[in-house]
Amino acid sequence: MTIQKYFRWAIIVGCFVALLTPLFVSNSLFFPFITGKAFFFRIIVEIVFALWLILIVRDRSARPIRSPLLIALAAFGVIITLATIFSNYPYHSFWSNFERMEGLVSYLHLAAFWLVIASVFKTDRIWRAFLNSSLVVSFIIVVYGFLQLAGLAEIHQSSVRLDATLGNATYLAVYILINIFIALYLLLGTKVSRPLKYLYSVLLVLQLIILYHTATRGAILGLIFGLLVASVLALWRGRDYLSPKLKKATIGVFLAIIVIVGGLFLIRSSSFVQNSPVLSRFASISLSERTTESRLVIWQMSLRGAKEHPLLGWGPENYDIVFNEYYEPALWRQEQWFDRSHNIFLDWLISAGALGLLGYLSLFVIALYLIWRRPREGQNIQLNVIGQSVLTGLLVAYFFQNIFVFDNLMSYIMFLSILAYLHFAATKRVVVDKTLSSKTGYQIVVAVVGVVVLILVIYFVNYKPIMAAKNLVLGISPYPAAEKLASFKKVFALDTFGSAEASEQAVMAATNLASDTKVPVAIREEMAKLALEKINQQIEMRPESSRLYLFLSSVYEIFGQTDLALQAITKAEELSPRKQSTINQATSILMAGGKFSEALMTAKRAYELDKKAIEPLKIYTLVAIYAGEKKLANDLSLELKSINPIELLDDRFINAYAEVKQYDTVLQIWQAKVALDEKNADSHLRLAAAYLVTGQTQNSIKELEIVISLDPSKKADGEYLINEIKSGRNPLQK
Repeated sequence: MTIQKYFRWAIIVGCFVALLTPLFVSNSLFFPFITGKAFFFRIIVEIVFALWLILIVRDRSARPIRSPLLIALAAFGVIITLATIFSNYPYHSFWSNFERMEGLVSYLHLAAFWLVIASVFKTDRIWRAFLNSSLVVSFIIVVYGFLQLAGLAEIHQSSVRLDATLGNATYLAVYILINIFIALYLLLGTKVSRPLKYLYSVLLVLQLIILYHTATRGAILGLIFGLLVASVLALWRGRDYLSPKLKKATIGVFLAIIVIVGGLFLIRSSSFVQNSPVLSRFASISLSERTTESRLVIWQMSLRGAKEHPLLGWGPENYDIVFNEYYEPALWRQEQWFDRSHNIFLDWLISAGALGLLGYLSLFVIALYLIWRRPREGQNIQLNVIGQSVLTGLLVAYFFQNIFVFDNLMSYIMFLSILAYLHFAATKRVVVDKTLSSKTGYQIVVAVVGVVVLILVIYFVNYKPIMAAKNLVLGISPYPAAEKLASFKKVFALDTFGSAEASEQAVMAATNLASDTKVPVAIREEMAKLALEKINQQIEMRPESSRLYLFLSSVYEIFGQTDLALQAITKAEELSPRKQSTINQATSILMAGGKFSEALMTAKRAYELDKKAIEPLKIYTLVAIYAGEKKLANDLSLELKSINPIELLDDRFINAYAEVKQYDTVLQIWQAKVALDEKNADSHLRLAAAYLVTGQTQNSIKELEIVISLDPSKKADGEYLINEIKSGRNPLQK
């Protein structure tokens, strides 16, 4: 075997190993389902790409072949690079963070992966093996999904939506979605043996079950639309080629989809649908439904933000700036820190502008062109009508589901693999070169330089961030404070992109330690100082991030520097003037400083942004109670009661009314809480205290007797309290 073959096979094996990425989970890293996969994939790609660079010096047949997809991907890459260079924050656009692990560095690795498989996978046999290997990995994930379904494995994100080793139901759904179409393509679009047909058919059924139980509406609807398009195309374009048996099967699939979807729509209000965790999610789809409504609002915000930077966008990973600047108060029920628009097309519009969006869309257009164009002489594969229809259905399904979600590492890997396959199918056959280049000295230099660069890249791109991610996990774990502090220091000493998230985590750690009297004062102060220093460094890098100013405000609160905390909050408000959560924090700071009048005005401002928002209304009511504005507090309480009476049972209201000595109201709240849960001994105990404070000693004794009957372990304490009350003493005053 020649040296080229060793290199070629090493590269091929490496690319196959990359398919194992979805199985990789590292619990020792921050965001284990994200970072573990990303670092694994990056290291594999870096090694494979280095080998490929050495190979193409020796073997011209391993070099990329020009095609419309190669040109489109190269142009798209240039656009993303320019968007990163001219980004609001190039460093963040390049590196991203642990939560997402994207940015230009990730896109470069994906581009390298595509370039290698598109250049080295030169035979149909290798591609069949690659696609089948993907199905094998998907089968392993499917098995894990069934273990979750059976309750034998933990579901990580929710109680019912399967997520397997992806850690996210949406991520699992799109991964399974693409593999469903790969299995369909190999089953119907290629010549395979009967045993393989059975295996593909069984796998398809298993994949469909898992996809269903992810309850991911975008992916499931994408599958439906993709299958409908594939069926129509197969019947239309293949009417003269399909066998009668295949025609009947295709018509059957088409009609089955129509009947099932139509039937479920007609019975959407039935108990069968409403009691199903999956079907009820589909039945609830409407323009007024919470998720749909919030998506529409976010998309409108994204379009407004895109107008500000129309050509190259804001740069990758900068959506949070747009989200906060154009934030709509109607989003109060949703997560407050969106970093994606949950629409991949709008995400690219924000990240790389109109040019970036066009670049992304061009990949779909060119892929469809390659699928359906007339075969040329010497072409690697001549796709049959069924194969063309299934691959088109795949693109339609993937495109449709991306309207409602954003891409992740695995969806990128799978999509690019399909594009590389289409590139292979549409290009001419290449004979593998068996001769060596005569420039041996040049080859040695390239090899040595390649190895050195590879080591440096692995160290800076992977090793240092991996160590940072590990130490960050230690910093937020329940270890002694001194160890936590040491771990945070190690994270910052490594000086990686992980320092951004570590700064926020350091603030939270410092806040938690500040009230822990068991921790030495010196350690608490050092943690707070470290958090202050690092969050300020992040603000210097990203001065338009309102989120960072909120963390800065929290640190100042630790030091008791109320004025500085308010200054930080004011800056956060300037950057996101319509976000209630920011204004609420300002209210909290003013309350802590005893500035009730100012707090009342601030709380009112948050409330008036959206009077349907529960939390701002509750805070406004609480401030009115503390400020002694009884009429206002009563009016707001009635308004809150009209929305949902349960909200008035919030323990914060009990504390507030107790603070201003409105004990009768405290009593009413505890009476309502006990009525809701009569078996709760603790609630009866607190009701007993409320009766005692209001002078109703007999009722207090009755409640204490109920406490003893509900929880015999409280008998000694309960009898002591009863005896004290009967003796005319008030045990609450001791």
